[in-house]
Amino acid sequence: MATMFLKQAERIAIYAGVAGAIYLGLAAQHDVSKADAQAGSQVTLRIATADVLNVAERLIATDKYKSARDTLANSLNKELQSKVDALKDVQAQFEALPEAARQPDSKDPKVQALNQSFATLQRELQQKDQEARAQVEKFNTTQVIEAYKLVSETAAQAATSLGYTHLIATRQPNAEIRSLNLQGAVQEILARPVVKGPIADDITDRLITQFNLENIAVPQGQGDAPVAPATPK
Repeated sequence: MATMFLKQAERIAIYAGVAGAIYLGLAAQHDVSKADAQAGSQVTLRIATADVLNVAERLIATDKYKSARDTLANSLNKELQSKVDALKDVQAQFEALPEAARQPDSKDPKVQALNQSFATLQRELQQKDQEARAQVEKFNTTQVIEAYKLVSETAAQAATSLGYTHLIATRQPNAEIRSLNLQGAVQEILARPVVKGPIADDITDRLITQFNLENIAVPQGQGDAPVAPATPK
């Protein structure tokens, strides 16, 4: 049975090895912490702020983005109008029939055929309208993402060139909360992480000038989400 246990010398050697490893680990942590502290002490934090969303709102209100939305909406409206015209044609054919044939209990085959055609066209119009609205929503969302990405990248470059180490996207203090519902208001509040900061460290106006957006009015909507008003009518 004695052979199953480690000898005293072996136990001491193992314990010494474990203790050494623990010591080295602690020493390494100490050295890393010390190095981090030294590296951190050499960096001077400079924080800039920018109302990136405001600039993106202005950007998607320019003719470049607006014309693209209008082109899509007009194209979709033409497709929808063809369905509307077909419905009007069926309705005109129905109204041209004798009054007796247009009664709700009419058994006239032509009336029944017109009713069937009208119902089919109406379903097709509703489906086409839903598809068009979904397509417009997707296109508008793509534009917003594109504009926000462009402004964010430009803002980061501007902040770096000005010597800032950090850039925080935040609504400006004077930006009103426009939402008329609780969820929207909370989102707008969360979009303002910086409550107070030096005005000189806000680069929003610099970005507006860089994108030539001084004369572009920000679309008014409920909430802080950029507005891209292009929907099929």
